[in-house]
This record gives sequence, structure tokens and C-alpha cells, in this order.
Amino acid sequence: MKLLRLAVLWLVVFALLVAKYAQTTFTIQESLFFSAMLFPVVLGTSGFFNYYLVPKYLLTARYKSFALYAFYLLIVSLYLETWVVILALVLIGDYQFTSLSPEVADILNMALLLYAIVFIHGFSVLFKHFVVQKQTNEGLLKEQEKEASKSFVVVSERKQVRLEESEVLYIESLSDYVKIHTSERVVISKATISSLEAELSKDFVRIHRSYLVNKQHIDSFTKEKVQIGGIEMNISRKYKEQALNALR
Repeated sequence: MKLLRLAVLWLVVFALLVAKYAQTTFTIQESLFFSAMLFPVVLGTSGFFNYYLVPKYLLTARYKSFALYAFYLLIVSLYLETWVVILALVLIGDYQFTSLSPEVADILNMALLLYAIVFIHGFSVLFKHFVVQKQTNEGLLKEQEKEASKSFVVVSERKQVRLEESEVLYIESLSDYVKIHTSERVVISKATISSLEAELSKDFVRIHRSYLVNKQHIDSFTKEKVQIGGIEMNISRKYKEQALNALR
């Protein structure tokens, strides 16, 4: 769909070029021919400017490099436009410079037209970029808010207890129940440590069949142990590789 819209845009630009030069050249056919010669220069200049220079230099705040390469592009595009006029002189004007209309023969006028197209196209590209960036930032903000307020519910003493992930230090499995250790209390629940591991975020790392730790609260760790608040827990051989990868 995006390519279709882009193709329609450039077809419209080509049609406008044909219409413009049809008023200054002798025939519609000559205008079509001249526009066909000029169009690759317009398309190439706009594409290089808006899809390479702008994202690589302008949007990354490399303004000096952007200005330098934009100046080089201006020189190249003027050079190519000169060749378009020369071809028009040979193929349309029959080697008679006076037979070309002033608008066709005026390189400066053509350059202004070309860069008007480049900047109009550039405005649409930048507008789309800022819309996408805004949506991305809003999505990240919502995700951060969601992460900051993550909570889960367990049954403890026949009551639904809601806990914030950020307050949980570690979860300890003892036979058919778990102890959820927070900075202020211990909540005992009939939930299994495996079910909690599946429910909780990636901040929680399984280091042992009996321990699920919140890496945000880890004071230190080695290849064998994890320490949280003065409590040391062993890293078992079964979980060692994935635990160390998650903790690093």
C-alpha cells in the first residue's frame, strides 16, 4: 500500500511537469519527452535527499555533514539538469537554442522547480517520521507505565492479595506452597513457583527449583550463589546457564 501511494505521488508529479512544460514547449509530445528526461533527475535528487541525507544526517543532528552533502547534491543536480537542457537542445530544439522556451533553457528556474518538489516531498516524509516517532514515544511511555505498575494476585489465607512486582525480593517454594518475600512482609500462598514464574515479568529469574529471584533487588551474585538483603540462595546446576545469562 505504501509503494502504491508513492507511485501515485510520483505519477502526479510527472503529470504536473508535463502540464507545466506543455505551456512553454511547442507540443504536448515535446513536453512529455522533456519531462521524461528531467524526471529521473527530480526522482533521484528527492529520493537521495529525503531517504538518505535527512534520516542519516539531519535527524541524527549531524548538521554540518548534512549541509555539506546537501551542497554536493545541489551541484550534481545542477550538472544533470544542464545535460537535460543540452539533450533538449539537440532532440527538441534541433540545435537552435532560441527555439527552446526561456523556462526550459533557464537552469536556475529548473533548479528552483526541482528543489520545490524535493522540499514538498521532504515535508511529507518528515511529517510521517514525526507521527511515527510520536506514536513510538507514546507506546514506550505506556509500556513504561505498565512495567512500573505491574502487579499480580495470589490467594493467601483465603483472601485475594495483590502484590506489586517491584516490592517482591524473591519467591521461595516449600513443598506444596510458596513464600513470597517482600521488603516488608512474607505472603504465603498455595500457588506454585512454576505458575508464578510464567506469570511474572522477565525481572524474575529462576535460579533453583526452590527459588525465583527479582534481579532488581539482587545485591551480588557469583556462579554459585545469589545474595538479596543478606540472604544467600544457591544457583542449581539445572538453572545455572539460563540464570547467569539473565543476571548479566
